[in-house]
Amino acid sequence: MALYDTGLFEAGQLPATFGAALRYLRQRAGLTQAQLGDLAGIDQSNISDIERGEILRPTADTLSRIAAALSERGVSVDGPALERLAGSFGGPDGGAPGGVWASLARRAAALPDDLASQFLIAASALLTALEIAARRE
Repeated sequence: MALYDTGLFEAGQLPATFGAALRYLRQRAGLTQAQLGDLAGIDQSNISDIERGEILRPTADTLSRIAAALSERGVSVDGPALERLAGSFGGPDGGAPGGVWASLARRAAALPDDLASQFLIAASALLTALEIAARRE
């Protein structure tokens, strides 16, 4: 999934980690970690752990609660979209290999926005194709 497919990020705002993406979305909603935690029914320390990368792949329930809280504050996202977003950054239980998105984001940051967008969309398509091929083996 290209990060741009979510409609949540523009080329200049591409986060390098899922934690950075969540922080961006939380701040876009005008919430502190504590406020997001309260709205989502999740301890603030869990929000902090996700944003700092201590939790790489939050559970589907956690992501669904966070999505509902963000949506209440005008950031339109659902649980499955957050799950796909979390998976696109990689980690031990799926998605692109860890560090791939961070590396691509650093390379894209050096490009003009229009080229960065095209570069990341193409990279996302390639990673998706590789994941599909790997599942067929």
